[in-house]
Amino acid sequence: MDWYLLLLYAIGLQVWSAEAQPCTELEQFVNIGHVLSMCKGSEILGSLSNEYIFEANMLNEHEFNELFENVIEVRMCVEIYFTKFKVIRFPNVIRWRSCSVGPALRIVGNDRLEKIVFNESVIFTKTRYPPVLSDMVVIRGNRKLSTEAINNITHIFHSYRFFVPRVGECAVPGRVIDLSQLNCESYYGDIAFSQDVVGELPTIGGSVDGCLVIENTLIKDIEFIKDFDFKPAHICKNRIVRNKYLCISEGLENHLRRKMNITIRDNLPKGCRKYIDRRVALFSCIGCIFIIISLLISCIKLFSTT
Repeated sequence: MDWYLLLLYAIGLQVWSAEAQPCTELEQFVNIGHVLSMCKGSEILGSLSNEYIFEANMLNEHEFNELFENVIEVRMCVEIYFTKFKVIRFPNVIRWRSCSVGPALRIVGNDRLEKIVFNESVIFTKTRYPPVLSDMVVIRGNRKLSTEAINNITHIFHSYRFFVPRVGECAVPGRVIDLSQLNCESYYGDIAFSQDVVGELPTIGGSVDGCLVIENTLIKDIEFIKDFDFKPAHICKNRIVRNKYLCISEGLENHLRRKMNITIRDNLPKGCRKYIDRRVALFSCIGCIFIIISLLISCIKLFSTT
């Protein structure tokens, strides 16, 4: 009888242990559907020492928020890149330990994102992520985040090394194919142009946390680059090289060399500048004449009504 009771106890202990076992080795799951079915409702996600990065683009917004709804402790890195999420929620997470290869959380380039919910008691720690001065969390290029939403996020991370997101900042998703992509107040990431860029020239510039890369393209005119302010926080190389149709005016080249460390070579020879510089001067004169004419018309209208 005693052995029978011991057997029942052992079976009960094993069942309890299986039920209490946190959802740790996520990389071992067959697919994301398996993760959702097995881990939904779990209080712990990830293992204490690993290189696993959970990529949110495998899920839709509802699935992602449902997965993290009851989680109290996260033991991995999470990346939320270029999704269509409007709201991201971590309402019950109070302990978050990063993986060994990067920041605990990256939320980058989500154009529709309006709100991120954190538990105010959450504490972030690093596993073996080496750079002491690296950010614990990266939230950049989510252009719809309001000032209020950013202030709420900043309050959570005020005691960590954290770059405060900019209102209206866009993330650059790879190479720029259409110049209409450059319509933001500021940018996160390198502005690198594809070989054959289409679209109208940007009418406004902006600050860029990244480098300028114009290489092996068919671009002919880049005077608009003068309105952009490149100040990368990461190591990268500015370069304008091997563009067989590109003629850079002397004024633009001097401006770029004064503003940044940049390599400019193997474009059209400098002899092309006479035409370009004359064209720039002509456009400047036309602009001034237009302003003068507009002022004269305004004055005439003003005096005619008095």
